[in-house]
Amino acid sequence: MRIVVVLVGVLAAQTARADDAPHVMLEAGGNVRQFAGAGGKSSADVLARTATPPRDTDTAGLADVRVVLDVASGIYVALDNELGQLTSNNEVIESAGVIGVRADGRGGSLGAELAGGTRVFLYDSPNKVPRDDGGMVGVFELRVRGELRVAPWLATGAVVGTSLVDRGDWVAGLFLAFHNRR
Repeated sequence: MRIVVVLVGVLAAQTARADDAPHVMLEAGGNVRQFAGAGGKSSADVLARTATPPRDTDTAGLADVRVVLDVASGIYVALDNELGQLTSNNEVIESAGVIGVRADGRGGSLGAELAGGTRVFLYDSPNKVPRDDGGMVGVFELRVRGELRVAPWLATGAVVGTSLVDRGDWVAGLFLAFHNRR
C-alpha cells in the first residue's frame, strides 16, 4: 500500500503543475462478486448441456486495482484488474478494459461504464475444472460508479454492476481513488 501512495504522490506532484496534463486516477478497493454459473461454468454452457438453468452460485471477495484515463470531457477508459478467492477456496483473476461516461460535480461524480475482458478460475485440482478451457470465460458487464471527493486528490466511492452475458452474475464494491489533479 505504501508503494501505491508514493506512486500517486509522485504522479500528483509531476502533473499538478501542468493544466493540460490528462486526468489520471488510480483506484484501489475491494469487490464482492456472485457467479450464478457454478463458479466458472457460464450459464450458456450449462443451458447447452441441460434443460434447466444453473442453480449453483459461488461468491468471491476480490482486490481491485484500476488505472483510469480521461480521454474527453466526461469520457474515460480504464484497465481494471481483480484477484481474489471464491467461497469454494478456489482463486479467480479478472482483467477488463473499460469505457465509461461520467458527470463530475463539485463534491464527486456519477458514471456508467461497459467492461469487457477475461475471467480465469484457478482450481486446486484438475477434477474441479468445469470446462475444457481451464475455467476461462469472457466478461461483459454494465456498471454504475459513484465517488465522493474527501480531499483535492482523494475520493472514495462505490460500484455496482451486472453481467450482460451470464444472468445472475453481479458485482458490488468500495474503492479509494487517487487523482493526479483537482
